[in-house]
Parts: sequence; C-alpha cells; structure tokens
Amino acid sequence: GGTIGIIADADSNLFASLPDTTWEMISSYAAPPDVYNLSLSSNHFFREVSTDKPSAKKTPSANAAAKGNAASPLDDEKVLATQLLRASLLSSLGRVLEKSGSGITLDAVLKMGELPEGSALIAGSTIVAVCLGKDWSGGRNSSDVDVYCSARAAP
Repeated sequence: GGTIGIIADADSNLFASLPDTTWEMISSYAAPPDVYNLSLSSNHFFREVSTDKPSAKKTPSANAAAKGNAASPLDDEKVLATQLLRASLLSSLGRVLEKSGSGITLDAVLKMGELPEGSALIAGSTIVAVCLGKDWSGGRNSSDVDVYCSARAAP
C-alpha cells in the first residue's frame, strides 16, 4: 500500500510542476484523443481552475460556441481537463479547416457561435477528423465541410 501512495504522490507533483497555461499549450499541439488520455492519467486535471485569463485561442465567440449559447456568460471556474480538451479540439479544427481547401476559417466558424442557438452547425467528416485529430486532406478520402443553418441565419 505504501509504495502505491508514494508513486501516486510523485505523479501528482509531476503534473502540478507545470503551470496550467503550459498544459494548455501542449494540448493545442496534441490530438484530442491524446489529451483525453492524458486527462485520465491524473486527478490533477479534474480540478477547477479559473478561466479569467484570455489566451489567443479563447475569443468571446469561441467561448460562446463552446457554451452553445452566445448570450450566456462564461463560468469563472472550469475543470482543467475540459479546458485542455477544448484547446486541442479548436487547434485540430483550425488544422482540418486549413487543409480542407474549403476557404472556411476557424474565425468564421467561431463567429457562428454568435448566431442564435440552433441556427447553424457543422457536420460531416470534418468534425470526425477534428475529434480524432486526423488529416484526410487530398485524394478521395478528403474531408468535407457541411454547414447547415436556418433560413434566418443564412447570408
């Protein structure tokens, strides 16, 4: 029993030795499944942390998109694992959109979060590629971007 406790303490200290902003940066370069697995590896990632620090990846429209409602204010506290997975998913979405050749940018997608709830969504293989951290660009296996919106939200 004692050895397991010592190992668990060492793991906690290892994860705690890096600031949360460093974990977020690491997560933005990692595939979402890898960030998910990392989060499961320690209780350190399941503590609430403040979200009041704006970063390059956290725009008001990105926060609204994540909440699913543009009018909702952000909670001041979020679980670190949630923040890390969000950073990874947004980074992955940016990479997939860039390689898709669709001309749709991450900023344009994040602005859809400002639309009324339920008025627009992205579907298709692009979102699957984002979640899996895969690149299906080029050839017959390339991903497509399907954007569905209500008539009111249409340009």
